[in-house]
Amino acid sequence: MPIAFAILCSALAAKQMTKEEFDMAYTQLREMNRENNSRSSVKQIINQETEEE
Repeated sequence: MPIAFAILCSALAAKQMTKEEFDMAYTQLREMNRENNSRSSVKQIINQETEEE
C-alpha cells in the first residue's frame, strides 16, 4: 500500500491527475486494502481451527 500511495502522490504533484481523481483513486486503494486484510483474517481463523482439530 505505501508504494501505491506514493505513486498517487507523485502523479498528483506532477499534475498528471486532478485532486478529484486522486481522492477517488485513494478511496479505491483503501477499499482494496481493507478487502485484502479481511480475507487474510478469515484465512488465519480457518488455519487456527484446522490446527486445533
